[in-house]
This record gives sequence, C-alpha cells and structure tokens, in this order.
Amino acid sequence: WMIKRSASLNHKFTYRALIDCHFPKWVGILVAIFHIIFNIGCMISYTIVCKDNFFFLNHEDDGFKTQRALLLCGVMFFVIMPLCYLKTLDSLKFNSYVDVAAMFFLIIALAITYFDKDIKPVLSAFTFNTKTLYAIPMMAHTYSATMQFNFSGIYKELEQRDRNIFWVTASNSALALFVYFSAAFFGYFTYGAATQSNVIGNLGAEGSWVSIMANCFMIAMIVVHTPVVVYNLRKAIENLIFGQLEVARKWE
Repeated sequence: WMIKRSASLNHKFTYRALIDCHFPKWVGILVAIFHIIFNIGCMISYTIVCKDNFFFLNHEDDGFKTQRALLLCGVMFFVIMPLCYLKTLDSLKFNSYVDVAAMFFLIIALAITYFDKDIKPVLSAFTFNTKTLYAIPMMAHTYSATMQFNFSGIYKELEQRDRNIFWVTASNSALALFVYFSAAFFGYFTYGAATQSNVIGNLGAEGSWVSIMANCFMIAMIVVHTPVVVYNLRKAIENLIFGQLEVARKWE
C-alpha cells in the first residue's frame, strides 16, 4: 500500500525514484546497490537449481561436470539471454504462466507420490533448533519477495492500476501461500526427516514418470523465471549508472 501510494502521488515507478522523493540521494543509491546484490544472488541460486536438475545426464560419467556446465551455458546464452532483452514486464507474462503451471505440477507430483507410498515416514512435532533461526526468516523473505521487487514495474504497466492493483496483490499472495503450504505439506508428509531443501532431489530418487516430469517442469520454470529477475536487475543497474531520466527516455 505504501509503495502504491507513493508511486501514485509522485508518479515515479522505480524504487530509486521513489526513495529519492523522500530521502537524501545517497539513500537511493544504497537501495539500488542492495537491489542489484539481491537480484544477482537470485540469479546464482537459480543457476544452481537449474544445473542440479539435469537428471538426464549420467552422473557416473567422467565428463559429467563438463557436460553439465556446457549444457548450462547453452541454455543461458541461447534460451535465457534473448528473453532478457524484452522491453517490458508485460512481454514476460507468458513466462509467469509457465511458472505457475510448473508449481502446480510440483504439488500434484508430490501428492501422487504421497498417496502411492505404502509406508509413510515417522513424523515428529516441531522442534526449535539452530536451523529454525534461518528457516523462518527465509520463508518470510521468500513470500515477501514473490511480488515486491517487481511491484513498481507491475503497477506502472497495469491497466486501471488504482482499481486492479489490489486484486493483483491479493491473488498473488493467496497463490504464494497455497503453493508454499501445499508443497511443504506433501513434501514433509511424504519424506519426513529425509526431506531435502530441494524436494526435487527427493522426487528424482523415485525414478518414476512423475519425478521426471517434475524435473522437466522445474528446469522450464527456472529458464522462464530468470528473465523476470534480470529485468529487475537491468532496471536497477541502468538507473544507478545512467540516471533515471535517460533510462526513462530509452525504455518509455
């Protein structure tokens, strides 16, 4: 609500521009730098997840790491990079549809695996330990980051933005809660204490068609979602280096 209110009053649609309206200039520069660092971290994590899901490569092959690295480079340069040059977020809307489809299939795959298991794992109640110290903040951050970092861009491109932004925000929040809760529920109830941080690793060990499809959908999701993160990173870098007026003339 605060971002929407500030953007409406100041008619600014980048985080640095909004910060510059309310704080000294150095604060806006600092925000842009943190923004860039965050998005670079996201891209690194997406790259790791993508290469870890190349299930069709033989892990016992001596050249496995080389093959995986070459395949990852090919995907990055010939598939992801062209999508990163798209001008607006609206151009990436079909990427978001693939993202949602992949997340729903992951939930379905976990549900199928859970109901197919004859022996269920022994579950334990919640216990507080050192992992809790970073697990809960990570969950909160993941939820808040689902829309926050592209909110200003979405708000700018949205038709009848003042009326529709509430529906967009509410539906995004509801979808995120449903996906996270469902994946966590079926993941833990299926694998118990053996649940990995990347539940695709658990599914991959099943060797079923469901696990293969889940791997494929995960790769597709990473491939199509990375340009959305790059869009945000690109705007932050352009604003930081070239200034807001020049960037506005270039893209708008």
